[in-house]
Amino acid sequence: MTLHRDTRLQQFIRERGISLVKLKTAIPMHRSQLTRYRFGHAFPTEPVIARIVRAVRTLTGEPIKANQLFNLGDDDEPA
Repeated sequence: MTLHRDTRLQQFIRERGISLVKLKTAIPMHRSQLTRYRFGHAFPTEPVIARIVRAVRTLTGEPIKANQLFNLGDDDEPA
């Protein structure tokens, strides 16, 4: 059995109860591509990260930073 660790994006979505339909509509993005990002099977480009961050800010009303959603390699923990 393979255990996987949730990505920051997946963990954030789950903890906030964000609807995937609302998120993919707010980005906008095809569901399959969003799924690849959520589970770490692909990593988005900087422009796509910016779109995702803007969408999450809009949906939550929180001042989200990119490193809260993605491991950008410049820190160990989200700020």
